Amino acid sequence: TVVDVAVEVPKEFFQEKDYLDHRYHVKRMAYLQVLQQNLESADWVASSVYSTHHADVRKPCLLVKAKKPGDVCLRVLLTIPVHTFPSARLHHEKANLRNLEIQNDERLPSPHYNHSIIEDMFMDEHIKYLRGAAETAEYYEDACILLKVWAAKRGLLGAPDGFNGFVLSMILAYLIRSGGKLSPQMDAQQLVKGALSFLSNPATLKAGFTATGVKQNVASWRSMFPFIFVGPCGYVNIGARISRSAMDEFIHEAARSSSLLERGGRTAFEQVFLVSLYPAMRYDLHVHVKLDRSDNTAVGSCEGDIVSWRNHERTIHDLVTKAISNRAKLVRVQHQPFEQDAEDETDLYTVWVGIIFDPEHALRLVDLGPSSDNDKLAKEFRAFWGDRAELRRFKDGRICESVVWDSIPFNKRHHIPALATDYVLKRNFSSTETVEWSCNLLDPAMGMKESDSKESSPIALIQCLDRLAKRMKDMKEVPLRVVNAQPISPAFRGTDPFPPRQHQLAFGAGIGLGRSDEQMPVCPKTLDVVVQLEGSGRWPENSMAINKTKAAMALKIAEQLRSSYATPTIVTEEATDVLHEGYVFRLHINSSASGANNEAAEKYLIKGAAHAAVIATISARFPVYGAATQVAKRWISSHMLAPHIRDEVVELIMGYLFLHPGAVDPPGSREVAFIRFLDLLASHPWNVLPLFVDPEDEFTLADMQNLEKKMDSSDASSMCIATPYDTEGDLWTQRGPPGVVLKRAQALASRAAERLKVLLQGKNRMGHNLSGSFMNNLLLGDASAWESLFTPALMHYDIVLKLRRTALPFPDQALF
Repeated sequence: TVVDVAVEVPKEFFQEKDYLDHRYHVKRMAYLQVLQQNLESADWVASSVYSTHHADVRKPCLLVKAKKPGDVCLRVLLTIPVHTFPSARLHHEKANLRNLEIQNDERLPSPHYNHSIIEDMFMDEHIKYLRGAAETAEYYEDACILLKVWAAKRGLLGAPDGFNGFVLSMILAYLIRSGGKLSPQMDAQQLVKGALSFLSNPATLKAGFTATGVKQNVASWRSMFPFIFVGPCGYVNIGARISRSAMDEFIHEAARSSSLLERGGRTAFEQVFLVSLYPAMRYDLHVHVKLDRSDNTAVGSCEGDIVSWRNHERTIHDLVTKAISNRAKLVRVQHQPFEQDAEDETDLYTVWVGIIFDPEHALRLVDLGPSSDNDKLAKEFRAFWGDRAELRRFKDGRICESVVWDSIPFNKRHHIPALATDYVLKRNFSSTETVEWSCNLLDPAMGMKESDSKESSPIALIQCLDRLAKRMKDMKEVPLRVVNAQPISPAFRGTDPFPPRQHQLAFGAGIGLGRSDEQMPVCPKTLDVVVQLEGSGRWPENSMAINKTKAAMALKIAEQLRSSYATPTIVTEEATDVLHEGYVFRLHINSSASGANNEAAEKYLIKGAAHAAVIATISARFPVYGAATQVAKRWISSHMLAPHIRDEVVELIMGYLFLHPGAVDPPGSREVAFIRFLDLLASHPWNVLPLFVDPEDEFTLADMQNLEKKMDSSDASSMCIATPYDTEGDLWTQRGPPGVVLKRAQALASRAAERLKVLLQGKNRMGHNLSGSFMNNLLLGDASAWESLFTPALMHYDIVLKLRRTALPFPDQALF
């Protein structure tokens, strides 16, 4: 628990001109040192250390820990009386640093420097303003706590350039006292809901507002501060430290939360105020920009108007925003907490960049620039992009400058935004040493190779199946006509980590020989297909007889394919394998159109087809879903949980994250989807609450409550995932995982989520205390960083059998 304590320095301690050239800050530091010496001699003080106020090295403060109780920490902040210095001399347009540049015979103003002094003068007035709001609105204090909880759950508090508890309390007080925006009669939840709705409008925050009670022109403030909130005194901009990227982040999060609260629902309050949404779970792309510390402007110096690394943040934000353009909804840039740099012995320090993608534009292949007719803009575009810029004629006749990324391999198109960021920063920002990004973090775990092509993509597989289905539908010499062929294998919907490739021996008559120089796998993977037959009233009633008849039907289909098209087939009583265009399609006959007996005998086949249809819909709606599910399946398999947690369960859990993202955007990259998957697997109370995967919102409140009651029974499965085709929620979980396996999976997921969080956020943890020696050594750019997530823990097993890689049917899929 941290409690702020203000200590007022007497006016007599300062001289008349001490507001110039950091004299005030030097004397302030001297006073703080004497204060620390006296505090350390007190019996109740356990320790006292220096810290910085909002990471501003010229505004130190004291953190004093008491002996009893041991969990209380006092943060001592120094203030000064209101009339210590003339307020007019500390106006934001005044120049009080004589080392600043002179332009047009006038010295540049020092608004941030002036603010660092004048905010100490009017702290008491701000406290009185907050007390006035508390007296006006009964639930103001509760609303402040709730609003701070909302911000803390998203990692918005504590950033040097972001919102803090004081700013949020002042904004809430302003909305109550300004009249018409929030009513003092509202309860805490209504106040926060109204505040989020008001602040989610970009025009509101960017226009700025004042708490002086009189209309005041903020135009002069706007040229110096991104966020303007003039305090009740009329001289202090309470939001002076807030950067443009922090303001955009706040608006984005407020809009998402406000929208969810407006829609309502059973879990709306929980999703907005109780779920932790740290930056690793909110941003699709994480970029770590390492800058040269030897540059004098990169070491946190404060000789200028603003702490130097704030200029680096602004420069990087502007460059990345221009490079990404409409690929992103939000770009957030933040320097790592300055206190941690002292432990870093390297000559580099890191700026973290978080990007939330716009899924419609994130992976486009062309960045369109200005027309060739506009020489000025065209020169600026070429200067910005350098060798990447080229002049192109497009199909509509336009001739424009552009940047084209079509040389990127198909399986690495998700690298395009990061490559654009990397190139622009290295070209236009000389302090950049290295740029590390998250979108290639999981590539080694997925076995991605340059040779991967579109041949095994879901579209190519479905097109191949369509050609086979057309042949089967055209067959005349079969007892029952083939009506449809529905794909049900994960490869058809893009969720198979290793979709089958064309096998040289699966073309028939030696057609495929010599097609590829790659190593031929021992056996091809099969693709399951449900073949729907037309209805008939002549089917037997016994389930065994039905299966025998279906086998005979499959045999007849195989004979026709061999005789008419020379298609190789392998027939068994359980299924029929058809070798077509290098792939092996395993046909499962579906005769459910012929009556209830047939439908009962084919329950799992029908449910599997329904599951495939639901997942295919999700995959088509969210392009990242397939790749994210592949990563999740790979992780489940690497920790030897695949025999207990079926692929269908993994697909449904991942589908829930996309269909019901809560107070955040649906995942825009496989990394953020993966960490949300791990977090959900680790934190959801599976033995108490079902998970509802409901693409069309078909479940009613009564349905949900009834299923929750069934979870209380002793024979309930350890996991319950309800879907429109499985309203009981136990189709894929009634045989597992056992409770002990589920607990192990949750423990592994929790540990992996913590490690991935550190990899993505780096040292920039935004208020989240992540302990553990392994976390301090992990870096996003390490070639083996992914191994910490996928290496199985074998120490708990009694017997471990290690197989020769050459003896495996698919040796390329082995991780270690």
